[in-house]
Amino acid sequence: MIDLSDIENAFIASLGEALTGSGMIANPPVARPNTRGITNTKGQTVEIRIKRGFPVSDAINDDMTAGRVLIVVGTESGMTRILKPLRSPPVITRTVPITMSVQVTDPTVMINGIATAGQVVGIGVGSTGYAYRCVGGETASVVAQSLASQINGAQVSMNQIYVPGGHKLIAGVVSDSFTSVEVARQVQAFRIAIYAPTPAIRDAIGRLISPTLMQVRRFELEYGVTNAPKYLNVWTDDATAKAGVFKRVERWEVEYPTNAVEQVPGVLFAGLNSSGKLVGQFHPDGPIKIERIINV
Repeated sequence: MIDLSDIENAFIASLGEALTGSGMIANPPVARPNTRGITNTKGQTVEIRIKRGFPVSDAINDDMTAGRVLIVVGTESGMTRILKPLRSPPVITRTVPITMSVQVTDPTVMINGIATAGQVVGIGVGSTGYAYRCVGGETASVVAQSLASQINGAQVSMNQIYVPGGHKLIAGVVSDSFTSVEVARQVQAFRIAIYAPTPAIRDAIGRLISPTLMQVRRFELEYGVTNAPKYLNVWTDDATAKAGVFKRVERWEVEYPTNAVEQVPGVLFAGLNSSGKLVGQFHPDGPIKIERIINV
């Protein structure tokens, strides 16, 4: 699901890219020279630090003393609205790449490749299937040994499995997919505050915030996509000026979903049994062959 921190970091990345040329999120946040040519009274390029969370006064004073601008992003208390979720089918967001392969030459099965987590390698022996869920980094020999240990009478040599008994062998490799479905939708307001050592620098930086964010069409996050940030209001606060701090605050609103993510295994063998009678046959990689049609 999308967390408030994800959206705050998205604001920081957008502002950082526009103001300093770098959208990188760092902890602790670094100060970078602005790329808009804003200088102080000495003609020095003003540095900007952008971070999440509202700072304590000592942290503000350190930046002001150094002549830097501090921009902080955080949630606005009491500014949440719940909307009706958008009902739509689950969407596959990611599928684990398949990095292993199998080759069947009765009565042996050869396994190749290096495993990644989320893959399943299986062998069908007659009408019985055997499967092994891989752990990342395993070799083909390790996977072959793990599969052979499940099959009665099977022998393994390196990455090859010998299965006695004259059974028809099939084998395949599948991987997990991850699906996402929206279960809730909400709107949250965020506060972007600028702290600057002079009103001129504050105003110069402040006039760049709105044009930057108004060009953002959406935040594409790991667990979903938001709408475009919506501008709410802005104000300046010179009450702190007696301490050499000049402040400007903007509020923006973001609509975003809460998505439930499910891990869905791939289909390794397909078939249908009724009362112990085979209707279909195991099938990892082609059309199911129906041997007999009955009512079930």
